[in-house]
Amino acid sequence: MKIVIIITRIEPGLWTSYCPSLPGCRAVGQSREEAAEKIERAIQGCLVSLDVALPLERLVISPEQETGILCASI
Repeated sequence: MKIVIIITRIEPGLWTSYCPSLPGCRAVGQSREEAAEKIERAIQGCLVSLDVALPLERLVISPEQETGILCASI
């Protein structure tokens, strides 16, 4: 399954991430990597709460993109 997540630097040392297809699925981290890890857990929690039975794999995010729209495989 592929979904879109958006990771953006708000200010130095503060990153936000969210998944537009899952309302309310957001995370904040002190680094891009931390924001990505937290949105992964948030997406898994959202899918579990929606009773979606999917094999959840680790998010794969292209490291060359600093900010913007990312396509993640879960």
